[in-house]
Amino acid sequence: MGIFDIFNKKQKVEKDLDKNRLSFLGSNRTKGDIQKLRDALKDAENGKTEYRTRYKMQELYQDTILDGHVQACINFRKNLTLKKQYAIVNEKGESDEKLTALLNEKWFYLIQHSILDALFYGYSLINWTGVENNKLIGLQTIRRDLIQPDTNLLLPYQNALNGIDFINSDVKNWSLYSDTFDNLGYSKCGYGLLYSVTPYAIAIRNNLGYNSDFVEKFIMPFVVAKSFKMEGEERDILEQGIANMASNNSVLLDPTDEIEFIESKNAGSGFNSFDNLENRCEKKISKIILGHADAIDSTSGKLGSNDEVKDALESLEVSDNKFVEYQINDVFFNKLRAIGFNIPLNYKFTYLNTHEKSEQLEHESEVNQLFANVVKTFNEAGHYIDDKIIFEKTGLKTQKVVQPISQSIKNLYD
Repeated sequence: MGIFDIFNKKQKVEKDLDKNRLSFLGSNRTKGDIQKLRDALKDAENGKTEYRTRYKMQELYQDTILDGHVQACINFRKNLTLKKQYAIVNEKGESDEKLTALLNEKWFYLIQHSILDALFYGYSLINWTGVENNKLIGLQTIRRDLIQPDTNLLLPYQNALNGIDFINSDVKNWSLYSDTFDNLGYSKCGYGLLYSVTPYAIAIRNNLGYNSDFVEKFIMPFVVAKSFKMEGEERDILEQGIANMASNNSVLLDPTDEIEFIESKNAGSGFNSFDNLENRCEKKISKIILGHADAIDSTSGKLGSNDEVKDALESLEVSDNKFVEYQINDVFFNKLRAIGFNIPLNYKFTYLNTHEKSEQLEHESEVNQLFANVVKTFNEAGHYIDDKIIFEKTGLKTQKVVQPISQSIKNLYD
């Protein structure tokens, strides 16, 4: 099937969206800088909707996620949601075990991944090609640099003006598109958290390069050879021996040859600036993605830090849970119903708040323990608290312990 037949709607679009594109070139991983990020923003905010492109922005993001700290923050935040238990519930909030078990599969785990990715990239499109045994098969992430979020088109190549409408065409029930909201109003879709992260990732990448140059210039010893060999094979051997000393720490010398290792004594404390810059950038990245500068690197026991980090992560977890739930209930379940999944219209997907229940049980246990101490204090003072009062305060039924007669008599003589 030709690509122009697809655009003219002479034939149906392939379920496998990857087969419908012309661009089979690899990603364009050019060196990123702040100016390129600005240029990417201009392309995304072009006056005419059909000319707005995101491929420059997505190419920069591909380099950004190579940063180890960025990747760790993304994985940490996604796992806050992915680790949670979930259920399909009816209108009364009662869990349906059979339908819930239907989602407890790898394919649904990948769907959640794709939805959460939209938070970082601005949008995400995942495609599947069939259904077998109530499971989606052939799942694949569609390249974001070929997606035009303002027109909902999958382009055959970058900068194309026509493409496949993945929202309204034949593939609408074989793909799930997730996007974010643009608070500025320049686009139908947000730019994702990676837009704010990318400047700091670029600074870290450049900083590592400058740090490497600094180490080579001022930290590593400078080898100097003095010899009367002006030219010829013997001089070449001496030069090669010096150059290869890192792996072969030996060289053959004449009595008149001399080698010196000269170390820099004036490097000062300049090397500290590299660590300082990297730490500052990583804290900014942690703030943007995880809501707190110390969310990953917090020190256990540090006064106040753990509670602040916990509050920040809990807020993000609740927000991300809602983002995924809305996407699944409002969009994804309708697609599953259209391709044969028997999910009642009034049933909803929800994450279970087991964390809140655990906190409630822990709080109740602390309160009951405090009340038990009060009962014990009154008892030791010779006062008796009625079992009904204990039940009203704790919800626990109590029964008096009756000692055996022999033990009671023994207590009288003790």
